Amino acid sequence: MHLAQVASSLLENEVVKRFFDDIERILFEKWLATDPKDGEGREILYYQVDLSRKFKQYFAATIANGKGAADMLEMLIRDDI
Repeated sequence: MHLAQVASSLLENEVVKRFFDDIERILFEKWLATDPKDGEGREILYYQVDLSRKFKQYFAATIANGKGAADMLEMLIRDDI
């Protein structure tokens, strides 16, 4: 199996997909449970969701192309994407 096929199958793996879906669902449920007046708590949850999405992008780039992953990480740190 070629690296691209391995990367693709990993991203399509039900356990990996569930991992990322569960993180976002849990954070969303926590957000729903916050008091609307709790701006700081809601903002923290926003940043956690944002970080989990960026991690997923970095994870996908890493397994798809090791060199591209370094560039992707730099973009994520600069928040260019």
